[in-house]
Amino acid sequence: MRAQYETYASHWADRKMMFHWMMNNPWLSFSGHLFDDYFKPGGGYFGAKRGLRPRNVVWDYYATGDRSQAKLYVVNQTSESRSNLRVAVEFFNLDGTRQYFSEIGGFGIAANTSHEALTEPRVPRVASTHFVRTVLMTATRDVLAENVYWESTTDDDLGSAKNDEQFKTNLSQWADMSALKTMPGAT
Repeated sequence: MRAQYETYASHWADRKMMFHWMMNNPWLSFSGHLFDDYFKPGGGYFGAKRGLRPRNVVWDYYATGDRSQAKLYVVNQTSESRSNLRVAVEFFNLDGTRQYFSEIGGFGIAANTSHEALTEPRVPRVASTHFVRTVLMTATRDVLAENVYWESTTDDDLGSAKNDEQFKTNLSQWADMSALKTMPGAT
């Protein structure tokens, strides 16, 4: 849900509306709904809430074109423009060591819009499973929005559309996130 709403927010000028199927399905389930029959929020509710924050910074990973670049978008769904912002992206291995950092300053964004802030190439020497942290800050480094994503150096591969069935996409290859299972616990 978070990814769906972040995509909508960061590319909303291209999409005039979004339809959410099964917003409140009448039976209990683990996916596809924002709240259940008892009006209790499901996991999708919290993902949608995070993805549609008034100000957001969204990582669009290496899924387009030749998969050599990723984009970082700033979303401003408020009625006031902002200027002199800082936008940062950093990569962390599972042990917490920072492997990559990039930041720009002097970024401005108009009201009710989204704009690409950074284009990042593939980061070398990062662990096969790693974290990506994105931050939107004021000039004095007060955090306006922050997101953390987990990512793999092995991409999801959707394969040929001929393999797909109704309501199901048969992926040729899944991203390898298995190292998350061996991540050490925190106190």
